[in-house]
Amino acid sequence: MTSIAVCDSDLVVNVDGYLSCDEWRVLTPAELAAEIDVVVLADLYDLLNAAFTTPSGSTLAGAFMAGLTVPMIAYLTAWGYGKVIHFAESNHTDV
Repeated sequence: MTSIAVCDSDLVVNVDGYLSCDEWRVLTPAELAAEIDVVVLADLYDLLNAAFTTPSGSTLAGAFMAGLTVPMIAYLTAWGYGKVIHFAESNHTDV
């Protein structure tokens, strides 16, 4: 049985039916909606704060290096395989 309870000032979703708490509170539907809104708004605030903060210099350097080196390595690997395959397919009777 799933129930939602406020256990020690935290909103808890109880799935197994047993929850040990020091303090219990019965919530009306309006109080439950307010508790959930507070949790959702706090998470949304943290998400937006993390999305719009300026990253540190080391984070930007790592992203730049990954964005530059991964395509370059992929291109050079494909170019190398192409050269080897072309060499293996061509006739080399003039050697």
